[in-house]
Amino acid sequence: MITALARQPGVVQTVVTGNVRPNAEVKLGALGLAEFFDFDVGGYGSDGVDRYRLVVRAGERAAGKYGPEYGNPVCAIVIGDTPRDIEAAQLGGADIFAVASGVHSADEPQAAGAHVVFSDLANTTEMLIRLTRD
Repeated sequence: MITALARQPGVVQTVVTGNVRPNAEVKLGALGLAEFFDFDVGGYGSDGVDRYRLVVRAGERAAGKYGPEYGNPVCAIVIGDTPRDIEAAQLGGADIFAVASGVHSADEPQAAGAHVVFSDLANTTEMLIRLTRD
């Protein structure tokens, strides 16, 4: 999914995480995925303790680097797998696509307010259609 999104025009991928930036870079680097993310525009644990503020901070950084349209939360999509991810996206003004890939069933993200819930990341074509349509 990450590599497929990286090929989409106008898409900027970053991370919003409770980790500090160097740790996020190491973790994604260990998976061979760091090249697909712009860490300059991410939101990190060092930016604050409230997760939604990390979403907001990432939008501010994206707007500063790529233009104001990238700071518009309406254009941001958070892909997460916990109710806290959903809450952060909602409070930060972004849309949320949930993946029921952790300890949470597909019902939990939907109950928390996720508009779209995927059971896993296996169907890249379906996810791309849903993520990139207007």
